Amino acid sequence: MSGSDLAAWILGMPSALSPPSLFLDTWSTSVGPTCDARNLWPVCSAFLNLLDDVIPGTTEGGGFHASSGRLVAWPFYWAAQGCFLFVVWIIAHQCGHHALQDDTLGLVLHLWLLAPYFSWKYSHQRHHSNTSSQERDEVQVRSAVELPVRVQVQQRPVARLLLLGMQLTVGWPMYLVFNTWGRWYPRFASHFDPSGAIYMRRERVFIAISDIGMLAVSLAL
Repeated sequence: MSGSDLAAWILGMPSALSPPSLFLDTWSTSVGPTCDARNLWPVCSAFLNLLDDVIPGTTEGGGFHASSGRLVAWPFYWAAQGCFLFVVWIIAHQCGHHALQDDTLGLVLHLWLLAPYFSWKYSHQRHHSNTSSQERDEVQVRSAVELPVRVQVQQRPVARLLLLGMQLTVGWPMYLVFNTWGRWYPRFASHFDPSGAIYMRRERVFIAISDIGMLAVSLAL
């Protein structure tokens, strides 16, 4: 028995690998055009059902009153409402991938949540193109220089808990504004800067559209 045959016997694998018989066009033919087509109505229906759950709780909450009970209860309500509204964020995220609808719906939904749609779309596309790369991934990239003291502090449970709390509360705004936890750029990088290091020249006008939309929604609120 040769070495390759022995390896195949141990691993249960063929001695010679062959190309897969299932290709993308075969998969698309098996699924059919109905499941492959983008349909706006299911998305709108799910969004309207979500609004039916979220809006009554928002309008009937009675406003914010600084009593001890409400001060404790409101953060739990914010967290619960965030779980519902995260579905809206995901719908807009899928629009950025052109999996559901195009940019108009995604822009409206993300602006409703005060999220810069085009800024996130373009940086997130590059994240998918460079996932796990320690040089070109857009998020959760380790520092090129790890200080020993910093590493020792981060290994402590209290420090890990504080870091987790910071990421769950201000982590998203810090990433958008200062590119915290993002890849290194030779100059300042921000998701709100059309001429910043994150974006290419052809993307700048769309970043400006996101900025104007964010400003308009903020003023309306």
